[in-house]
Amino acid sequence: MIRALLSIVDDGRRPRVVAQLLVAVVYGALSGAAMALLVPLARALVDDPPAATGWLVALAVLVAVAAALHFFQALAMNAMALEVVGGMHERAADALVDVPLSWCTRERAASVSDALITGTTAVGMSVAHLLSPVVSTFSGGIVLVIAVGALDVSLAAALLAGALILWWMNRWAGKVVERGERDVHARRIAVQGAVVDFARHQAVLRASGVDAASYAPIAGALDDERVTNRRVGAKTTVASMLGGAGVQAVLSAVIVMAVYGGIGGATDAATTLAVIALAARFTGPLTELAGLSSALRVTATRIGRISEITGAPSLPRPVEGAEPDGAGTVVFKDVVFGYEGEGPVLNGLSFSVAPGEVVGLIGPSGCGKSTVLKLIARFMDVGSGSVTVSGHDVREYRATDLMGQLSVVFQDVHLFDGTLWDNIAVGRPDAGRDEILAAARAAGVGEIAARHDDGFDLRVGEGGKRLSGGERQRISLARALLKDAPIVLLDEATSSLDAHNEHYVLRGIGELARTRTVIMVAHRPSALRHCDRFIVLGPDGSVEATGDEATLVEVSDTYRSFREAGNAAAAWEL
Repeated sequence: MIRALLSIVDDGRRPRVVAQLLVAVVYGALSGAAMALLVPLARALVDDPPAATGWLVALAVLVAVAAALHFFQALAMNAMALEVVGGMHERAADALVDVPLSWCTRERAASVSDALITGTTAVGMSVAHLLSPVVSTFSGGIVLVIAVGALDVSLAAALLAGALILWWMNRWAGKVVERGERDVHARRIAVQGAVVDFARHQAVLRASGVDAASYAPIAGALDDERVTNRRVGAKTTVASMLGGAGVQAVLSAVIVMAVYGGIGGATDAATTLAVIALAARFTGPLTELAGLSSALRVTATRIGRISEITGAPSLPRPVEGAEPDGAGTVVFKDVVFGYEGEGPVLNGLSFSVAPGEVVGLIGPSGCGKSTVLKLIARFMDVGSGSVTVSGHDVREYRATDLMGQLSVVFQDVHLFDGTLWDNIAVGRPDAGRDEILAAARAAGVGEIAARHDDGFDLRVGEGGKRLSGGERQRISLARALLKDAPIVLLDEATSSLDAHNEHYVLRGIGELARTRTVIMVAHRPSALRHCDRFIVLGPDGSVEATGDEATLVEVSDTYRSFREAGNAAAAWEL
C-alpha cells in the first residue's frame, strides 16, 4: 500500500509523506524499546529494588517521548491526509483535461466519480488513521524480537516464524478481500449508473407509468449488489477470523515455550514473565494488523483505480506550441477515425474551409458530422491523416492556443450556478461591460433579462435549470459572440427549439457568420440558411459532394433527401 500511495502523491508532497513515515518508524521503535525495558525493570524489582528506580526513570522518559511524538504525528498525519486528497484531486483533474473524449465512456464516468469521491476519501482516512499504526507496528515488532532474542534465541525464532506465517495468512486474506472489493465495486457502479439513468429519464418513465419499484435495471442492480455484499462479507469475516486465530496461536505457542523454559530452570521467574509480556506486546499489534488488513487491501485497490485516472492516456501536447498564421482556415486531409472498439466513422475524409466561409455539414445519422467538430477542437486525435486549423496541425498547438482559435456551441449547453451575466462572461472573462451587453443583445439574452426583475443578475440555477433549453442555447451563443474567436463550431444549435427561441438563435448565428469562419451541423434546413456552401458526408464517413444548394440538388441524392425531409416537416400540420 505504501508504494502504491507514494505513486499517486505528487513530487512536492512525497518527501513529506516519507518524513512522516520515518517518524512513525521512530515512534514504533521507541514503543518497542519502552516495552523491552520491562525485562531489566522486572529483574531489578525482584533482585535489587533500589536499582529499579533508574529503570523506571528511563521507562518514563521513553514513554513520554513516544507519547509526545505520537500526538504531534497524529496531528501531522491528519493534515497530511487532507493534502494527499487534495493532491489526488489536482492530479486527476490535470489528467482528465488531457484525455481524449473517446476515453470517457459511460462506465468510466461512473468509475471516475466513485474513485474521486468515495475512493479519495477512503485513501485520506487510511493515511490519517491506518498508515502510522501499520508502520509503527513493524518497527516496534523488530525491536521486541531483538529484545526477546537477547534473552532467549529460541523464543525470538518462534516469534519470527509466527510473524512469517501471519504475514502469509494476511496476504491470502488480502487477496480474498481484494477480489471481493472488485466485485462490490462493479456492482456499486452498476447501481449508480441505473440510478442516474432513472433520474435522467423521469419524463419518459413517468409517461410510461414506471416507478422505482418496477424499473427493472434498478431492481436488478440492487439485487446483484445485495447478493455480492453478502457473499463478500462472509468471505471477509472468515479471513479476518482466521487471521485473529493465527495471532492467538502464535502467542499461545510462545507462552508455552516460555513457561516450559521457566519450569525447566532455563530462565528465572522474572525473565519468564517479562518474555510473556513482550510476546503479548508483540502479538497485540499483529491482532490489530490482521483486522486492518482488509481495510489496507481495499485502500490499495482504490489507489489503483485513482492511478488508472491519473495515468489515463493523454493527448500529446507540444512543449512549444505553434502560433496561428492562417486565422480562420480549417483543412481535413485523408482523415480516418474510429471510436474505441468500433470501426471507422470517418474514412479518408478531406475538405477545406476558407477564412470567413460559412459551411454546413449534412449527412445521415452516424456518418460522423459531430465527430468532425470534435476533431477540429481536438477532443480526440485522428487515427491517420491530419486536421489543420489556422495553418497548423491541431496536434502542434498548446491546448489554450487551439481553443483560443475556436468557439464551440453544442446541443447540450452547460451553465454554471450563477447569474446570466456570469455565464456569458465565461466566454471571455476580461471582457468589458459594453462588450458583454452587445453579445447578450445579439444572442437574444437581453430579452430574457428584460422579462425578470433581476435582469442580468437572474440566477440560472444548477446546470441552468431555471431556463428553458432554448434560453440556455442563447446564452451559449452569447458566449461565442463574446469570445470572438475566428472559428465557430455549431453542433445542432437549433434542434428541439420552439419558434420563439429559434428566431433568436438563428439571429445569433447570423451575427456570428458575418465576420467568422463557421462550420455547423444541423438537421433542419432553416438552421443552414446562412451557409455559403455545404459538405455532404456519405454513410461511410467520406465526402459525397460539396457545393452550394443549386449544385447539390443536381448531384447529391443525400442532399435532395435532406431538403425533401425538411420541406415535408415544415409543411406538416394537424
